[in-house]
Amino acid sequence: MQGLHRLAKAYGATVDYSGELTLPTPGMVSGGGGMDFLQKYAELQRKIHENSSRCGFRCTQCGSVFCLTCLSKDGKTHPVTGGKACFKCGGSVKAID
Repeated sequence: MQGLHRLAKAYGATVDYSGELTLPTPGMVSGGGGMDFLQKYAELQRKIHENSSRCGFRCTQCGSVFCLTCLSKDGKTHPVTGGKACFKCGGSVKAID
């Protein structure tokens, strides 16, 4: 999750505790919006996807991705599987191969 926060901050975006990305509006970005804005955030989405593929666990229900550190430190126990539960939807998580 730290990698995701670092990437978002570099592009002026934010990430909440559940991993939801919030982009600034084009007017909030220095230099305005337009094509530069779209290219910048297309690149951010690509980098986030690359980062998530290196993280450790994916929710089997909603697809959210979490690192081992975040799950072990703050994750709640899933009531059925006994493993860790997704921060976003409460589903079970599975290691990414």
